[in-house]
Amino acid sequence: MVALPSVAMASFVNDLTYQGQHGSEHAKAIGKTGTVVGTVQLLACGGPPPLGPPRPCIFRPVAGAQVELDAGSRSVTSVITDASGHYSARVTAGTYTVRVVQPQSLALLGAPQTVRVERRELVEADFQLVFQAA
Repeated sequence: MVALPSVAMASFVNDLTYQGQHGSEHAKAIGKTGTVVGTVQLLACGGPPPLGPPRPCIFRPVAGAQVELDAGSRSVTSVITDASGHYSARVTAGTYTVRVVQPQSLALLGAPQTVRVERRELVEADFQLVFQAA
């Protein structure tokens, strides 16, 4: 597990648009939503270069990473990855830009992704970040 510096560890919780509604209103709201899930991983090479053939670098899960979903220029929700680097966010049907919020202490390369979420659909947006020395 790789923890990002400057990011507080927290249990990840879906930011439900319809949180607090009850009964049939809540059921209608859930029926109009979809879920974006994914994993955030960091490429880990670690240590000095080995003698002989290079060892392959591997991706490690990033716990405590903040993932934001934006619709246009408006932030819709923000979730935190769990210990395995997984996140999940329930949103209303629509098009979203999904991105990992990068702490200033790391220079990470990872492009935002655009996803289209239909109602009652599960959409995956995984991120594999590469540390880039500044």
